[in-house]
Amino acid sequence: LNRSILEYADDDSDFHSGSLTYDIQAGLTHGYLMRSSGEGGQLSSFTQRDINHADVVYVHNGSTASGDFISFSVSDGVHSVTNGILVEVMALTLDTTVGDLHTTEGSAVPVYASHGPATDTATIAFTSNLLTIDVHEVKFRVVKQPAHGKLVHRDSSAALDVLAMSDLILGRINYVHDDTDTPAD
Repeated sequence: LNRSILEYADDDSDFHSGSLTYDIQAGLTHGYLMRSSGEGGQLSSFTQRDINHADVVYVHNGSTASGDFISFSVSDGVHSVTNGILVEVMALTLDTTVGDLHTTEGSAVPVYASHGPATDTATIAFTSNLLTIDVHEVKFRVVKQPAHGKLVHRDSSAALDVLAMSDLILGRINYVHDDTDTPAD
């Protein structure tokens, strides 16, 4: 949430944004509000200052619902008003492509990531319908493990089921061939 979506003001001369408090009254059947840092869990109240600093986010619960409603009261400690916001939930599309990987039997090759098309070998790339995306929050689930090797973190020999984008960007993920006489995986 930000000021363009939610902003109340108080005409009192001693007003500051931290003194306007929002209390959630009802709604939120398909998600919850939390701090953008993730600290503190679900919010039941927040301030206009929190909104001004974009420190409140809506987290959808993953259901098929395309909307939610937040009913709240806002108060300066003396006066209070009740209102609500309709939340539109957009389906996230995340298209993933993988570039070709070339290695020799029994060797390890780093796997990298990029935001956009896969332009070179050993690259996992994605595009999204989101206007902004924090690539460090993106995780890839391995749907099918390689038949003749495995994907591992450089500090471990265990096969990975989930690849963190931050590890891919930093070159921490390797494909390790199993030393069989196979030309493709």
